[in-house]
Amino acid sequence: MNKAISAHAEATEGALKQAAISLAEAGFRVFRLRPKEKVPLAKGWQDQATDDPEAVARLWDARPQANIGVATGGGIVVVDVDRKDGKDGDESIRLVAESTDLAGYRVTTPSGGYHLYFHSEQPVRNRTSLLLGVDIRADGGYVVGPGSEIDGKSYELVDGRIAPAPGWLSDLLAMDHRTLEAEEPDGPIPKGRRNDALFKVACSLRGKGLRERQIYGVLTQENERCDAPLPDVELQRIAESAAAYPDSSGIDISGLSPKNLTTQSDPDNPLRFRLSDWMASRFLGPPPEIDWLIEGVIPHGVPGLFAGLGGIGKSYMLLDLAFKVASASTELVLGGRIAKHGKAVVLTAEDGQNAIHRRLGNIADETARKAVSERLCVVPLPDAGGTPPLLEEGDKGLTMTAQWAGLLEQINELGEVVLVVIDPLQAFLRAKIDQDNAAGQLWWSEVSAACAKLDTTFLVAHHMRKLAINSTASAMDARVGIRGATALVDGARFVYALWVASESEVEHAEDLLGCNIGTADMAHGAIVKANDIHDHLVRDFVRDPVGGILIDRSGELTELNARTKTIPQDVIDDLFAEIKCRFDNAATSPKETFSAEPNASDRYLVNYMRDTLGIKKLVAKSYVDSWVKNGFLKSEVVNKGSKTKGLKVIWVPRFREIGI
Repeated sequence: MNKAISAHAEATEGALKQAAISLAEAGFRVFRLRPKEKVPLAKGWQDQATDDPEAVARLWDARPQANIGVATGGGIVVVDVDRKDGKDGDESIRLVAESTDLAGYRVTTPSGGYHLYFHSEQPVRNRTSLLLGVDIRADGGYVVGPGSEIDGKSYELVDGRIAPAPGWLSDLLAMDHRTLEAEEPDGPIPKGRRNDALFKVACSLRGKGLRERQIYGVLTQENERCDAPLPDVELQRIAESAAAYPDSSGIDISGLSPKNLTTQSDPDNPLRFRLSDWMASRFLGPPPEIDWLIEGVIPHGVPGLFAGLGGIGKSYMLLDLAFKVASASTELVLGGRIAKHGKAVVLTAEDGQNAIHRRLGNIADETARKAVSERLCVVPLPDAGGTPPLLEEGDKGLTMTAQWAGLLEQINELGEVVLVVIDPLQAFLRAKIDQDNAAGQLWWSEVSAACAKLDTTFLVAHHMRKLAINSTASAMDARVGIRGATALVDGARFVYALWVASESEVEHAEDLLGCNIGTADMAHGAIVKANDIHDHLVRDFVRDPVGGILIDRSGELTELNARTKTIPQDVIDDLFAEIKCRFDNAATSPKETFSAEPNASDRYLVNYMRDTLGIKKLVAKSYVDSWVKNGFLKSEVVNKGSKTKGLKVIWVPRFREIGI
């Protein structure tokens, strides 16, 4: 079943890319919408719209699930015919057009309506409710393109022949309605303008004679263009308020505002948000899926912290992650698969060009490095003019710098950057972020805004306290051990931490893997703070003795541990027979008996189980300790003169499994 679903998803993604390329080849300017939605994937979609098939292919390679937006205007006019919420645009349009005038480039929509595409030599502006259920998308606007899918239903191309604008359309566009004219805002409606923009649309509809119920129906459609749609109760209030005005009265709406409504731009609303915008009705329906950079571990489009002790290897791991994001690797990273590939940018303040070159040489061969030569950007700041301050504290208090603005501008110019690594954080700040919560709050606020604007993930490296090297035994300990003010951790959307494994854990890993591991060459890693659902599993990393990078060996260690943690019953039976035999002969050979004490050297039962039976030492110890504790074995004096003690069998355990 899962394979079938995966195959279907891949087929859908491929179809979206091909549909977008076909539209570009036909001369349409296309851009990406959010998957399964009508909203643009990123701000500035007007500048991203392109009819270059190669550019379109790159866009959908980076976001294969994106729906397709078709920019209107520039000679393209789309008649948007809606058939829902009491409106029948098809009926309205047939009152003014002959059926032959409806032939041409036609796309059916999930609501039962359709889009008609026409050529127009004259500039045309967007118009809302030109007729009941009929809108115009033209200069500065867009429609959802064929091949896209919303709520499991597709936009489908019925006829691909585009025709000049018919006479009935030209007549309607030129008509003077004697109404409250309010031009529809171009593109998405931002927060702060939602109430005002929708109210002007409502007044325009009222001026055309529409009643409250009809106005409300249109507003539900227009509400989808808001960056954050208003709740249904708000739309009802706007429709009611507009319907209170007389129709066709020629009233100038420029000074009107909704009755009893406070917009976000109102100076009397210092909160900058409205409680009524966030009623539970906002959260009805299926919740949106998390947009992952690394499945289950690192979400896309938000900022996070990557913390670890100095020298543990976090910079190397982040460089490896950036390379894999840029190279379309399918390998597991931090326990998850990379869900989003694209360009990656690494700014490192501690490593020079030669060190970076050597590390990349260990990560991949020359052929693989050439493949990402235009997708991976690594700036070794010691060799590139030094580390620029991104946040500073001066006479005006805490501020983001011109260098920060310049960095964002260059990231935007590169285009399709899905990951930005800043390593380490402290080197880029001219403020006491370790002590000042205000600095941490400002930093994460600005980085969050940059993530949203650029549609990228910022991953920031940071140090842990040196004291954490001996006091970190869990993910919670690791979170507490991160250096800095509380806002540094609390302000990040997620935090991944690396901490050194204990001596006993290193010994156990050596036992399982059959190799020597240095005390600083094994680490644990996990998400220690997250604002959403994440994989919180602690993973085990062991340093590669050749390249020096930490390699995730969690799966291998888990498998080996599971394979060795249970001793078969027949082995236990034979072992207990040997213990009994030696105890029975203690009168003549007391030093041949077994002991449960580690200082008994050759008589130590654990050593015998390891050396003779091939059982891992920690596994053997867990069994011996349990057998003694639970009374299967008992230590008794076998030589009164030397007071030597040996293990005596009380009874043989049956089908007992003991984990480490």
